[in-house]
Amino acid sequence: MNIRVAAAAFFVSLLFAAVPSSAASTALTGKMSVYNYLLEGKWNCKGGGSAYSAEYAVAPGNRLHGHLYSPQGSEDAYFGYDDTAHRFWTVSADSNGASESQRSVDGVTYTGKLNDGKMTSNATNVITMVSSKQWTVHARGTEDHQPYDLIVTCARA
Repeated sequence: MNIRVAAAAFFVSLLFAAVPSSAASTALTGKMSVYNYLLEGKWNCKGGGSAYSAEYAVAPGNRLHGHLYSPQGSEDAYFGYDDTAHRFWTVSADSNGASESQRSVDGVTYTGKLNDGKMTSNATNVITMVSSKQWTVHARGTEDHQPYDLIVTCARA
């Protein structure tokens, strides 16, 4: 799986949305409750020359765990909210050894660092809600000394 596409998909899932969520006991609470709609099924994502699936579950500590996968590779991501810093955060690692860490004050624009195994660079991801069943992420940064600028779209499977 292309690392940039996988990272973009990860940040797509951070989108704020006014989508009703189920009242299941495994629901996220507080600021994290905006992500409960991600728990309602599988997502299919494509862009940047790759296609993959994503599934989400509640993790300990009122965190969200995302698992992105395709025949080419996989990625695991965690999302949370820091009440002290008043910021959302994300961290991810993929099966090719890349990792990414970003922060956001609004849950829409995330900035941080991408380490692709060869170098560490700045990365920015901007999330746009298209509908309750689809969103996009515009990912920009540098990978392997080459700039990238791509859009990934995810839709409910």
